[in-house]
Amino acid sequence: MAEVNLSHSQIFLFCLAAWLIGIALASFFSFNIFLVFCLILIGLLALIISWSRPSRRLAFFCWLFLFLGIFRLALSSPDFSDNSKIYHYLGETQKFSGTINNIDSRLSYQKLTIEADTLISGRAKGKISGQVLVNANLFPRFQLGDRVAVECLLSKPSKIQDFDYEKYLARYNIYALCRLAQVSKISSFFDDFKIGERILSQPLMTVKFFLFSFKSQLARALALSLPEPKASFFQGFILNERGNISQTWLDKFSLVGLTHVIAISGSHIVVIIAIISALLVYFGLARPRTFWLVVIIISAYTLMIGAPASAVRSVIMASALLYAQKIGRLANSANAVIFAAALMALVNPKIIIFDVGFQLSFLAVLGLIYLEPILRPKLSWLPNFLNLPELVSVSLAAQIATLPLIAFNFHRWSLLALLANLLVLPLVPLMMISGFVTAFSGALFLPLGRLFGLVSWFLGGYFLLVSDYLSRWPLAALALSANWSALWLLLYLPILFWCWPARRKIKIQPT
Repeated sequence: MAEVNLSHSQIFLFCLAAWLIGIALASFFSFNIFLVFCLILIGLLALIISWSRPSRRLAFFCWLFLFLGIFRLALSSPDFSDNSKIYHYLGETQKFSGTINNIDSRLSYQKLTIEADTLISGRAKGKISGQVLVNANLFPRFQLGDRVAVECLLSKPSKIQDFDYEKYLARYNIYALCRLAQVSKISSFFDDFKIGERILSQPLMTVKFFLFSFKSQLARALALSLPEPKASFFQGFILNERGNISQTWLDKFSLVGLTHVIAISGSHIVVIIAIISALLVYFGLARPRTFWLVVIIISAYTLMIGAPASAVRSVIMASALLYAQKIGRLANSANAVIFAAALMALVNPKIIIFDVGFQLSFLAVLGLIYLEPILRPKLSWLPNFLNLPELVSVSLAAQIATLPLIAFNFHRWSLLALLANLLVLPLVPLMMISGFVTAFSGALFLPLGRLFGLVSWFLGGYFLLVSDYLSRWPLAALALSANWSALWLLLYLPILFWCWPARRKIKIQPT
């Protein structure tokens, strides 16, 4: 057998790909966990025996990571027969206590994610665990870390038309809902004033508490500095607070292909990194020494906005690329994408299949890596005004890469997405900078926030005007038949066929 001569990074990439494939397989097929464990041991033994043969070593490395991926997803699957879990009591009215670890405020109610700890009444009182998503009245307002008592009928998430709500919540390890709940506050996070003890015993919740409080202040500053609907738009745009954006506006963004703009993603993280780096260098810190501060700040920002998949992916990729730049090594963007996906899947393997946003985010990035360099030379005939060829190639690459998945999941294709993105994307960095300046200045001194808010008012108004105007066009989006939705995924075959011959010609640079 011919020996395979691969670099360590290539071998690592194959192993990560096998890991992701294993998780994907386990999402669709049922595996006996004991058998999988035995196959892992066999792979490990075979790897040791064949260590001196590079080709066999690679094969058994991939074998090992494939079944480790299957095993990882099996470990994360819920056991509904376990009476120590809150989701064991689905279909029953229960009273329980727990701690709020996430708050999603909407226009007329609050969605509270509560980590249950004690069953107060019912057939099995005592200690429990597991998360419950609770719909509570808009008032009274609750804070992160509050201990609350909840009484409600625990129900299982169900499909909403074509939307698989059960899988959507499963990615957050939520398997129980309380749609009509009575929620009463027991205590606040710092009620007993033992701040030092609380920080030492619950450091992560303490950090989340202060970050959430800080985000609330910024959201309030935006609400007081800008009129609606611009205030709600900027709350979603820079703080991931989309609950106050009306469904009418969300439908318009979706219709014209601009929903991704208000989803915190790579473009947001890049702008934040650029701002932070420029400020640190301005204040005298050498650029190589800014690495850890930049990583800490963007990680804190991601945690503050609720750690959406697109932002987490971007932070992992950006950190890897910044570190490669710091030590002077060329960073391969494709490897960074796979590494980010594998690391996120290690923490939460359900996002690979259950999180459409995660999938779209990664496909868009892969489109930028592999499709955009192919498209750009074909658009050289365009005028170079405002770097138009690159802007068009970037938009087209992301849309081509995500179109089959969008058609499969949402049964709609926005015909005006390219035009809408060309009109809006050049202003996204300015909108981000103006939004942050308005929020921070408004939190410090409200009249100052209203003064800087004039720029945000103009830029946000332009974005909303484009969205509103284009959404009124008769053929803004094309409805697709749900009966043939699976066939749309076959479009990835010609896309792959198109990219494959050119893959070695593409020189991937650090970003």
